[in-house]
Amino acid sequence: MARILTVIEGKGMVLESEDGILDAAYCKPTVFSGEAKINSYLNNGPIRDFNVIYDPVRFVPRLNLSLKPLILDQNRTWIAYMHFTVSLAV
Repeated sequence: MARILTVIEGKGMVLESEDGILDAAYCKPTVFSGEAKINSYLNNGPIRDFNVIYDPVRFVPRLNLSLKPLILDQNRTWIAYMHFTVSLAV
């Protein structure tokens, strides 16, 4: 199994495993083994994340992520759009 973790809110976190250290920054899809034992450390306060766990032998995930400004009452708020598709591996 494989895993994609994307922080969609907050300052991100650090993922630590036997294979090394990964920086799971805001809006940066982070790929790692789904079987890996992970210790995680928040960078600065709580986060919200989106996780996908899949079998890379059977499926090929595609994740497109973009930030778009949304203007509400003269205040600019950034919105993260995520489009995720899975296709069968050939």
